[in-house]
Amino acid sequence: MDEKKAAHDEGEAENKAAHDKSEAEYQAAHDKSEAAAKAAHDKSEAEYKAAHDKSEATAKVAHDKHKAEHDEATQAEDDETRKTWRR
Repeated sequence: MDEKKAAHDEGEAENKAAHDKSEAEYQAAHDKSEAAAKAAHDKSEAEYKAAHDKSEATAKVAHDKHKAEHDEATQAEDDETRKTWRR
């Protein structure tokens, strides 16, 4: 009877070891997959932010150029109006 119990206990220990190994392999694969997904997400987010920032900078340059042209035109009109009034 002791031999049967020892054999049973040994079988259970082997099964538990195999189960624990399988669980550890699954967890490692899961963790690796999550890390890859996070890296891809972070890369995508960084690319989006870079494109957004570039777009904003381009828009700001265009806006500033337009404002400068407008201010210059307005100043020229004001100067012309002053000359007309002085005559």
